[in-house]
Amino acid sequence: MTTPLFAQRLTVDEPTPESAGYGLYSAATVVDATDKRAATGVQWESSSCGVAGAYPLNCPGDFTLPLTEGVPWVDAAPFGVAAGQQCKPVGTELERIQELAAVRLQLSEQYAVERAYWTGDVFPDGVDSPYLAHPDAQVLHGGTAVKPHYALGLLEQWLGQQSGAVGVIHAPRVLSVPLAGMANDSGGKLRTKLGTRLALGTGYLGTGPGGSEPPADTAWVYATGPVQVVRTQDRLTPQNPADALDRSTNEARAHAVRIVSVGHACGLAAVLVTLT
Repeated sequence: MTTPLFAQRLTVDEPTPESAGYGLYSAATVVDATDKRAATGVQWESSSCGVAGAYPLNCPGDFTLPLTEGVPWVDAAPFGVAAGQQCKPVGTELERIQELAAVRLQLSEQYAVERAYWTGDVFPDGVDSPYLAHPDAQVLHGGTAVKPHYALGLLEQWLGQQSGAVGVIHAPRVLSVPLAGMANDSGGKLRTKLGTRLALGTGYLGTGPGGSEPPADTAWVYATGPVQVVRTQDRLTPQNPADALDRSTNEARAHAVRIVSVGHACGLAAVLVTLT
């Protein structure tokens, strides 16, 4: 009997996996929470929204000093992120199946969070949590598509009118070449020439406010104030490797999961960008 060719092949280690760069996690403040209450969502008081105003001195008239009414709060609802592995444990230890699930979550968690944060599809009816393709996004330039450099200028202008703090511009990776060309790398983070953080998410879709599909050869880009991602510690399920085995099918199944909340402050703006 001839030995199959694959049985003669040398088993080597895979190339070291590396997470995709310049996504949401590179532009947001990412907090790994140890408090179990983070699984119910988070909220925070935003001090960065609003801008100062100038007023004349020694002039007649009644001038009102600028005020920001109310305390701006960000309320971010939670959602789950999971990655799993299923296979027959022939020549594979159950602990290895758990390890594969954990590695997959580590590498692709950002993608899942970006997709959820763009679409808002993870939130049940009646739950209002910040997300990018929100129907209340302020549409710039009347919704007419503009070239990438002009879109960037429009969003920078809008951000400067909302807050004195550094904001974030969110774009699908189909726009990575023109937008990244107008940005600088700073320790694995992209910043525009004005210092605004730039997130080119693998999970960002390019859809418009309310989830509308963009016209051909266009994509939507969004701007927000500061973004924060709060996540619980990841955990394996089942925790006992022996419980991962389904003896009726002789297949093992394991998941790595965590709870995530994403929020942004100071409004939301959108601009349609031409890809041609």
